[in-house]
Amino acid sequence: MREQEIRDKEKFNLMSNIDTMKREDAEAAESKRQRINNLMKQAAEANAQSLIEKNKRSNENKAHEDSIIEYQRARDEKEYEAQCEAARVKEEKEKEIQRLREL
Repeated sequence: MREQEIRDKEKFNLMSNIDTMKREDAEAAESKRQRINNLMKQAAEANAQSLIEKNKRSNENKAHEDSIIEYQRARDEKEYEAQCEAARVKEEKEKEIQRLREL
């Protein structure tokens, strides 16, 4: 009878130890899942922030390019107007010279 009690006690202790190890393993696995989820959230947030910054830089570059294009367009327009004015003045001078020759 005594041997049976010892075996039962050892079996109980063994089962208790197994249950404790299973619980510890489950807690460790849950902790690992939580760490992985946190890392994935952080990565997603970093990616989102990176995308926001990339879009911001892209918009800034586009705005800069647009301002350059507008500057070049305005410069070309002034240049064209100056050429037109020079041609008009030249034509007026030629007309005046022609008028004076006819006198």
